[in-house]
Amino acid sequence: MPTMREFARWLTTSQAASKLNKSRQGVLWLVENGHFRAVRTQLGWLIDPKSVEHYRNQEEDRSRRLLGEEE
Repeated sequence: MPTMREFARWLTTSQAASKLNKSRQGVLWLVENGHFRAVRTQLGWLIDPKSVEHYRNQEEDRSRRLLGEEE
């Protein structure tokens, strides 16, 4: 379990959506389907920024592979 200091750096769904260029609802779907390490609080979800970065890197790699196959 993360410490309170670590939670202070975690992202809201809106912040994660901005980093991923996705909608807030899209990020909620990703959270609910286990794509991110996240915890639900009384105010909403908090998402581990490392898991957001990992997901973004995977998406970029997937895009590069698809573009490489099309060229």
